[in-house]
Amino acid sequence: MGILSDTIKEWAEQQWDTPEFKVFNSGDRSTLKLNLSNDKGFSYRVFFEVHESLDTVVLYFYAPFKVPADKRAVVTDALGRANFAVVYGHIDLNMADGELRFCAGYDLEDGQLSGKMLDNLLQSARKTMDKYLPAISEVIYAGVHPILAIAKARGEETAAIDTDALATNNAATVLDWSRIPGADVLQAWAQELKLACPKQDAQDWRLVGRAVVWVAEDPKRCQTALQRLSHDAGMRFVNIEDAEVMDLPPPAAFANLAPALIFLEPGGWLQDPQKDDSDEEAERIKRFQRRLKDWIDAFDPAQPVVLSTMVYALGDMSRTIDTPGSFDRYFLLPPPSDALRGTEFLERLGSNRCAESLTSVPAKLGKLISAEFKRGKRLDMALLYLQRLARRENRPIEFLDLMHLTTHGFGEEGLTEPATDAARREVAVHEAGHVAMAILNSAGCNVPEYCSIVPGVGFSGVVADAIARHHSAGKNIAYADFRHEVRVGLSGRAAEELVFGPERVSNGASEDLAQAWRRASQAFSRWGFAPQMEQPAASASNLAVIVGDPTPSESAHLEGLIREFFATEYAQVLQQLSTNRPLLNAITERLLTDPIMDQADLKAICQSLPGVAIAA
Repeated sequence: MGILSDTIKEWAEQQWDTPEFKVFNSGDRSTLKLNLSNDKGFSYRVFFEVHESLDTVVLYFYAPFKVPADKRAVVTDALGRANFAVVYGHIDLNMADGELRFCAGYDLEDGQLSGKMLDNLLQSARKTMDKYLPAISEVIYAGVHPILAIAKARGEETAAIDTDALATNNAATVLDWSRIPGADVLQAWAQELKLACPKQDAQDWRLVGRAVVWVAEDPKRCQTALQRLSHDAGMRFVNIEDAEVMDLPPPAAFANLAPALIFLEPGGWLQDPQKDDSDEEAERIKRFQRRLKDWIDAFDPAQPVVLSTMVYALGDMSRTIDTPGSFDRYFLLPPPSDALRGTEFLERLGSNRCAESLTSVPAKLGKLISAEFKRGKRLDMALLYLQRLARRENRPIEFLDLMHLTTHGFGEEGLTEPATDAARREVAVHEAGHVAMAILNSAGCNVPEYCSIVPGVGFSGVVADAIARHHSAGKNIAYADFRHEVRVGLSGRAAEELVFGPERVSNGASEDLAQAWRRASQAFSRWGFAPQMEQPAASASNLAVIVGDPTPSESAHLEGLIREFFATEYAQVLQQLSTNRPLLNAITERLLTDPIMDQADLKAICQSLPGVAIAA
């Protein structure tokens, strides 16, 4: 090492009895690395870089957290305001990776480095970072405007600043409690938090909950509920996206935000490492979970920060962090009612874009959304698709548009009708068979919501069950429901046989048959159902269900049951369709002139034919 390096090393050894430093040498350049911390809980990495031939000493003082990519522009604004008042040195932001550091140095040509100079350099860095890092955290995590955050850091008078105009977290935008299922429980917890804040009692906070897990179906809905809850509790709401959670800064970064409720978006960090994770990724997750436990242990009731996250079901969380003293309090957030789902969908789509067929059935709309768009991102895609459709065609969105979206997906290209009249008639007969059987075999309770001979990915036509009936059964399936499902599945092929003859039956029923086979396999192997179970003598004939993978003899037995069942039910389907041929013909002819039909169209056809019942 050279003279400058020796001076720095000697100074470091005088400053600390057992100095934690490492010296790295490369040519005439030496780097001294130190690890420092302050009384606010920040730990810094410090580097003194010496160029002996240039007579320079440069200090790099690194912050203990990085700036997320989407916040780097606004942090640059804040740093510009902060650096303008920094007399010596400056704070840098690496726009590529979000690293923050203070930088300052000396050019010592014809001069001599002293311990006092090093003291001043280090103290300047420490004071500057201690002063501005909490403000930078406010900008990143609480949406505080740079003008306000930097002014507060300097101790400047902020009364003249229009804080309402600068605020990005406007309390007026929080969701009304009437829109949040389970509001009573959440309001009670909000009051617990509010009462615990001024007590500054760590034990009281542990009972209230320092790290909370929400069991819910939608992270966005969870966020809106927590925003309302934190508003009532008098706490800031901070949202950290899943990609940024594992870069969670130390507790001290949130001191200026306290009291705060921080929502950590769910992601891979929540669970134990998965089998397909690399060793490096698995160790990274474990290391973060251990650090998260330390984070919670460092809780300061004088500056309370409550961590919160969400799982889809109990037990989804890693055992490392799902323990007493860590994430140890659970709240179940019930799903919204169908009517509320529908109302919110209409509001987001925009009243000017909604036809009466949408606005008049919010509960029915909500049922469809809960079945087809369980995750928020898919619902966002649906809304964007429909908004574009309304703009492109300059008309309000109908319920039928949403049904078309759920059956055909988001593809807008390549959806063409069959090439020939014969092909169109074949598809129309097949789909009409499904529709007619759904109506006839349910005594008019299952009038399909949608029927189309417009092809989509993997199908030539499609029929969608009545939404109300589809949801009324719940999770349990009765034998009659299973049999109805199979009969509807077989009816497309049966309709072709009736109209065109057995020799002209096409391969269009292949997926219908495969789906019916899968369903029957489940019913006869797992549920204890049996063919012709409606007859008392057969109801107990198949109670020895298959546990685990079936043996060869069990597979053969199961195959025999399914073949027997299909043959019996297919004969029944042929008979019903033959007896009600006018209904089959009427639906077929209507599809040939109108390739997309809704429930109202189908009900009108049924009402025009004698002997076809429609449930009220």
